[in-house]
Amino acid sequence: MATSSHDTQPQETSLPPAMDRAEELVNVASQRVEHYASLAGKQLQKWLALAREEGEDIWAEAQHIRQGNRQTQTQAQTTPRKSKANHGKHTS
Repeated sequence: MATSSHDTQPQETSLPPAMDRAEELVNVASQRVEHYASLAGKQLQKWLALAREEGEDIWAEAQHIRQGNRQTQTQAQTTPRKSKANHGKHTS
């Protein structure tokens, strides 16, 4: 019995049209999800960068206020206080 070249080659199997269409829909959906996930990731990076910058600004402002309070306290400690007996009394 002779073997033909047709018997040794794998047969091409084509999917039914419904399966082809389903596969196409899944591919399109996965591309859309990938696209929107990429956009969301970029937007999240922007928001995190802005939040970090705001946090740094708040920290710098707090440090500035703290330094101002220290200077005020130091000045208050070095300036002589009025005696309690004369405080608030007006002399004519």
